[in-house]
Amino acid sequence: MTVRFGTRQFNSALQGVKNLPKGLTLRAGLPSVAGVVKDSVVDGFGRQREALRHFLRSRRARLSPDDVGLLATGRRHTPGLRREEVAVLAGVSASWYTWLEQGRDIRVSDGVLDAISHALRLDDTERVHLYRLAGTNPPQLTARGEAPREASRLQPVVDGWLPAPAFVVDRYWNVLAANSNAQSLLGVPSHGQNYLTSFFTDPSARVRFPDWDDMAARLVGQFRVQGARFPGDAYFDMLAEELCRADEAFADLWARHETCNAARTRVRVRVTDQQGARYEHLILSLLENSDLRLMLYMSMPVPMSHTQGASLDLVAS
Repeated sequence: MTVRFGTRQFNSALQGVKNLPKGLTLRAGLPSVAGVVKDSVVDGFGRQREALRHFLRSRRARLSPDDVGLLATGRRHTPGLRREEVAVLAGVSASWYTWLEQGRDIRVSDGVLDAISHALRLDDTERVHLYRLAGTNPPQLTARGEAPREASRLQPVVDGWLPAPAFVVDRYWNVLAANSNAQSLLGVPSHGQNYLTSFFTDPSARVRFPDWDDMAARLVGQFRVQGARFPGDAYFDMLAEELCRADEAFADLWARHETCNAARTRVRVRVTDQQGARYEHLILSLLENSDLRLMLYMSMPVPMSHTQGASLDLVAS
């Protein structure tokens, strides 16, 4: 048993202590901050490894040899695939897979994690979860087939946002859903058309937005940041080249290589020659598919208070 005192308390207490009970030790000083931080990091790493172990075992238990095209051999005392069978399906050694499932501190490549994901029949969400538990950055999903279906479910959302404008774009800024005021007030093009192309090539956009230059710089910076999230997607470069040829302003901004990732901005819109509108613009990524972004506009009839602005920061984040 160990009892800890501060140094001053220890020296004072020691003067009155002659015979300590057997097994009791007095130790001066308090635990260091570095030691506490180190212990918490180790505990966090251990919890992550424990979660990885449990996740792999649970995914393995839900499959049978028939599910993966293997012939069942021998008597099975527990449900699901054996570790050796998962290793065979993933193309790794049985010992290595066992170490991974036991939560040992080993390095795992993306290729091996993909092979294990395929062997365990993981869906996209489970695959990303496996990457994170293994301490590796999750892959960016490149499939585009789900976007139109998810966007169709968002049409009632943007319609319900009326009378304020709202619309949805994919990773390339193609419009997938928009309400009527987004089209009439903001000039958002029809479904399937590209918002960036419309913004830079439609002459009415420069009339509609008094701060067109600032908006243009922000949009190009956001597009560049979005393209960097998908380094293997060559369509971003193709679209950028098309826009550079189509509009000199875009070409100049693209050559600056500036970035922008603002989730909350303010937009002024010229409705008529005598009338204008101000909006708070929020860009929200969707949890189910981060490729899609929901553009919400909120009317600003009066300057916003500090409290209102703080609450919007929370929503946008």
